[in-house]
Amino acid sequence: MRNVPIFETFILVLMGLEAVTLVSFDVFTPRSEFYQLMAGIMPQGAWGLMCFLAVFCQSIGLLLNIRIFRYIGLGISGTFFVCLFVINTFEFPNLMTGISAALAVFCFVSWSFVRNTDTVQSSTDDIMKEEH
Repeated sequence: MRNVPIFETFILVLMGLEAVTLVSFDVFTPRSEFYQLMAGIMPQGAWGLMCFLAVFCQSIGLLLNIRIFRYIGLGISGTFFVCLFVINTFEFPNLMTGISAALAVFCFVSWSFVRNTDTVQSSTDDIMKEEH
């Protein structure tokens, strides 16, 4: 059985959805102070690219079992959620504030749970199992 980390997969999907939303739709409109603060930090496209970078690193890390990419992906995701938490706290406190804080904490805590995933098995692994 393959060991696929559920939380990392959840963050991967969540960041992917966020990346597509930020790149595809104009959400940084003048209607909201929240988005204006985010736009003051960096443009909407840069936020989307940050999310895509997190997705790319985490995907490569999970698929090829490269831990450093998983650490980088979780770190970028955690940083993104910390930014959302801070902006939500000062500009528009709501339920998303707590959710962002929890996601950021779990992204950084899950660094200690990064292990080999075995999502991709090599042909030599299959041969060794058949011999035993």
